Amino acid sequence: MLAFIFVDHLSETYEALTLQQLAVPILLGAGWGIAQILFGVSVKRLGLGIAYAIIVGLGAVLEHWSHSLFNKGARPGTCANTDLERRRGHVARNCLDRVERSNQRTCGGDS
Repeated sequence: MLAFIFVDHLSETYEALTLQQLAVPILLGAGWGIAQILFGVSVKRLGLGIAYAIIVGLGAVLEHWSHSLFNKGARPGTCANTDLERRRGHVARNCLDRVERSNQRTCGGDS
């Protein structure tokens, strides 16, 4: 409802899409909803700790595989993955910088 209020010409945008372009997000959204229900069931049956560990592990594996599927099998360093790798590298550098600054404060700085 909010999309129709805030987005100009939304109905024309949807009319311009093919059936496949509409079906993919709808099916992925339905899959996400089913996954959320099953996550709740698994937490109830297994407990939060073990269920969360299993779900996060499976999510990491499926995320890795989905990048290969949706990027047409792109390997690290190719054009399809460079933006993602750049963002991951930026996050890793920020974390390392914070650890280094923290170590300098606790250890008395550089010798």
